[in-house]
Amino acid sequence: MNTSKAFEHELKRVEATAVREIIVDLSSLTFIGADGLKVLIQANARSRGGGKQLVLVRGPEQVQATFETTGLLSQMPFADYGQLRSLLHSHRPPMCMAA
Repeated sequence: MNTSKAFEHELKRVEATAVREIIVDLSSLTFIGADGLKVLIQANARSRGGGKQLVLVRGPEQVQATFETTGLLSQMPFADYGQLRSLLHSHRPPMCMAA
């Protein structure tokens, strides 16, 4: 529960910036409980109405199983690393180099 509060605070802090994509990497997560799911569900809802894109990098099997068991797997914006790479490259402005 303490972790989810800190996570929610950090997500809201990032949402208040000018970023267009918010990427949450779940690949190192070993467990996600109801509080963590709630934070991600609310962040997803805010991103839909706020003009930002939330992307969740898939977690290990046990984490993904939690999303599947709760019926959230198809409701959340999951991507694997390959999809994430494509997303990032398609939205990056061209780089400018100065001498």
